[in-house]
Amino acid sequence: MPRNPAPSQDDTVAVAARRAIEQRVRKLRKKLPKAARQSAGDIEPVHRLRVASRRAAAALRLFQDVLPKGPRNRLMRNLKRARQAAGDARDLDVLMERLGAVEPPPTHVLQVLAEQRDKAQRAVKRASRELDGGRKLKKLSRRLWKKAPGKGAGQTAVAPWALERTIALIDRLDAARPNTREAEALHQFRIEAKRLRYAVEILAGVLPAGYADETLPRLKTVQDRLGAINDHASAMTRFEHWGDEASRFEAATLAEREQAAFAAAVESFWTWRESDGDRLIGELREPLGRSLQVHL
Repeated sequence: MPRNPAPSQDDTVAVAARRAIEQRVRKLRKKLPKAARQSAGDIEPVHRLRVASRRAAAALRLFQDVLPKGPRNRLMRNLKRARQAAGDARDLDVLMERLGAVEPPPTHVLQVLAEQRDKAQRAVKRASRELDGGRKLKKLSRRLWKKAPGKGAGQTAVAPWALERTIALIDRLDAARPNTREAEALHQFRIEAKRLRYAVEILAGVLPAGYADETLPRLKTVQDRLGAINDHASAMTRFEHWGDEASRFEAATLAEREQAAFAAAVESFWTWRESDGDRLIGELREPLGRSLQVHL
């Protein structure tokens, strides 16, 4: 199987699925032991692990209809184990980095967060051990192909399938467009934008020329805006339910700070939504619809 994961016009859906999933699982396997060995002050290995686990899960989800259900679900559960362990550690890294710029520094809160981060790192190490340093993911990935996947839809040409699937994801993004400033609605829109972005990354080779180059930066902008909102919402919840008595006053002050930052980030997103955001869906869908007509 070629190492290049990008599908070509001549591929079937099943071939494209195998390329994408194997390449992303391989990258994740390389990131897992490095994250488990992460040293204090170096926050990138865990960040790379979370991104790699998300991308592997996105490929599995994108092609789920042409994969055997049992092996697919087992692999997804184990990808989730890696992603959750990395997610908790990464969230603390982001928060501690942001609080490091606060004046005066919230010393007691940072000390408690450092202890929580040590605990989160132990969870990353445990996930690495349970996944045998990534070797278990390799075995589970191989089981996807023991029975030739892709009867039916899997044997169709990938190009029209990719267009239809990407349009369906754009429709999901459209349906999730928030009509309220509530954190949950914004978070759901972020999830759908992320799913669409990962799908475009995977299918770039069979989408219209230049589509991925133009679309991916726009989707990243959406994710970055909503990611900032999510970071502040998570931090606000953490500080509002702070358990350490000695640093409770610091935590209450930080909760107010995060509340203000959350509100500002939401207003910034809403301004974007009412100007550029409302045009986004149509501009994402239109070139795909034109290209799909050529294949029909």
